Amino acid sequence: VAASLVASVGALAPSAGVAGEEQSSEHVKARLVPETTSAVAGSTLWVALRLEHAEHWHTYWINPGTGLATSLAWKLPAGWKAGEILWPAPMVLRDKKGNVTGNGYEDDLLLPVTLTPPADLKPGSRVQLKATADWLMCEDVCIPGNTEVSLTLLVTTEPPVPAAEWGARIGAVLARLPRADPGWAVSASRVGGDITLAVKAAGGSGPAHAPGALHFFAADGLVAYD
Repeated sequence: VAASLVASVGALAPSAGVAGEEQSSEHVKARLVPETTSAVAGSTLWVALRLEHAEHWHTYWINPGTGLATSLAWKLPAGWKAGEILWPAPMVLRDKKGNVTGNGYEDDLLLPVTLTPPADLKPGSRVQLKATADWLMCEDVCIPGNTEVSLTLLVTTEPPVPAAEWGARIGAVLARLPRADPGWAVSASRVGGDITLAVKAAGGSGPAHAPGALHFFAADGLVAYD
């Protein structure tokens, strides 16, 4: 069964990294922010698309349900490479009647991405990283969002320093990304149109607690969002 199980479990110095300017809409504000204050030739670095949602508004996960997933189209200098968005565990989205409408996010969200610079970056130079962010924002109605986001980083040969405002926050998001848990054995079987998921404690004693209110998020849409 091709599906995945996920558990919901500062100002920068002018001479270092510069977080991109905030692009505002009435309902969602978008910004590109760095984990570190500089880039090092050939060394992968983390950045994140920050989406600040107005109260009661949301955007969508990779399998959105009734909406559209947020996306980034990168416009990078020659030799740079960008990875895919790494999606934090989503929440179940509901309308005012309690009906499930999709999978997504509210509040203050960071969507991390890896960027890999080329090996011939010139120390002391500055590099500007740009992308076009697209999202769908919804409350009672849905509105498409689109903006250019950018970030300027200093190129150094020294180990990067965590960005004062964003380093710890991006690190925390990365630490909580959905992943396999060795304390649990997960399997699935299918008979006709029914799929049964089995989540069992692995090993002899098992984990210290029994999880409740489990919800299955199918990244590929094989299991319906609702």
